[in-house]
Amino acid sequence: MAYTLSIIIPAYNAEKTISACLDSIINCFRGLLKKIEIIVINDGSTDNTLKIVESYNIVRVFNTSNCGVSAARNLGINVATGSYIWFVDADDTLCDFNGKEFLNKLKNDNTDLYLFGFIKTYNLKNNNKKSIIVKNKVENKYNKAEFTNDFTSIFSENEFNVPWNKIYKKSIINRYNISFINKMQSGEDAAFNCDYFVNCNSLTVYPYTLVKYNIRALRDRKYNNNYYNDCQIMLSKMSMMTSRLGLSKSFLSNKYVEINKGIVDNLFLKYPNKNCNTHILFNDVDKEIIKGKVNFFQLSRKNKIKQIVFTTKFNIYLRFLLLKISRSIK
Repeated sequence: MAYTLSIIIPAYNAEKTISACLDSIINCFRGLLKKIEIIVINDGSTDNTLKIVESYNIVRVFNTSNCGVSAARNLGINVATGSYIWFVDADDTLCDFNGKEFLNKLKNDNTDLYLFGFIKTYNLKNNNKKSIIVKNKVENKYNKAEFTNDFTSIFSENEFNVPWNKIYKKSIINRYNISFINKMQSGEDAAFNCDYFVNCNSLTVYPYTLVKYNIRALRDRKYNNNYYNDCQIMLSKMSMMTSRLGLSKSFLSNKYVEINKGIVDNLFLKYPNKNCNTHILFNDVDKEIIKGKVNFFQLSRKNKIKQIVFTTKFNIYLRFLLLKISRSIK
């Protein structure tokens, strides 16, 4: 059967969220389930994820042995039969939208990439949540020259790095052998998008919010020992894309700032104890700076004394590092 859309969901120990995710998809495409396929890659879950997923007879289930999200998505790409692919996370849900209208658009427009709005939810302390809605005001269709020219503007609010606010044409992924890099623990989505965009000839910005994305709290994240290497790969991909598409250097400049901030944020995760010795953290950040791993970062912490100390310590680096960044992207 030829499907219009394949929805690929990697799942690892997602028993608390996977039902809500699948139910939201079924609700949006009720009466249209013969036109879409839902693919769940159960990546070695040790809870009831597999049992829950198998209770949905419309879901195609594949099992892997804790290979990671990149390998899971790559498997999903390989087994998908839809003309378009949408990557959804197991803890996300779709918004309530007109599935019939959207599938008709995919089928009739034949655009290489669709970009749509989303609701980003932050999980705060005491089970509180904060949501940010990103929604494009009007529908815009771009050819390659047009979206290349407006690239920075388009992604000033829309998320570039992530895959869940985009729908990709499977034939392009296959033709150019685009895949997620298995060895990356961070930034694999951005690297995938860079490879896709250089081979993309048309873009439609869709003026509706389609997905609710949950951001894990900082306390739930783990230190990534390979983060710097991942950033190097990501920057290499972004530099390649910037050059190939002839993008404004301001796009790459903004990514430098984001990535360097991420490098320092990752260092904080190395010390989950709030009362850790500040000198240890200083020494680690100093080492990263000496290695050239940190060019610039912004720090925001409630503890004003620590914030002043950090600001004072790194203010010396600020002018030099900003100059270094500006020179590196000329």
